[in-house]
Amino acid sequence: MEFELACRGDDGNKTAADTPRQFPASLLVERDIAFLLGRNSASRVVGVAVANRTTSEIGDVVGLSNVIGKDTSAEDLWNGATGAVIAAFPAGLPLVGYEREDDLREATRIGFEPTRSLRVFMSDAVR
Repeated sequence: MEFELACRGDDGNKTAADTPRQFPASLLVERDIAFLLGRNSASRVVGVAVANRTTSEIGDVVGLSNVIGKDTSAEDLWNGATGAVIAAFPAGLPLVGYEREDDLREATRIGFEPTRSLRVFMSDAVR
C-alpha cells in the first residue's frame, strides 16, 4: 500500500519500517475512514494523512491524524490534508485532531483551535 510506504519513510515512523502492515486491509473498506495521499506535480507522494468520521461528545466529527510529509512545506502539507478531508467527507462536519509541538503550531496557524489536553483512560484489564 502506497500510504504505508510513505509512512515508513518518515523519521517519526522508523519503528514501523520492519512491520509488514501497519493498517489492516479491512480498514480500506470502511466508509468512515479515508487514507489520504498528497502528490507533487511529478505524481510522487509528498504527504499522507488519515481521516475518520466518528461520533464524539459534540456529535459527528471527522478526525485528522497521521499527517506526515516529506519534501513539502508544513503549510502545504496541512492545507492539503484539510482540503483532502473536505473532499472525502463533504458533509461539513467539524474537523478535529490531536497534535503537539510543531504540528500543533501549524494546525493552529491554518485555523484549528486548541481546546484542552488529551486524556487517555485505561481499564485495569489493559494495564
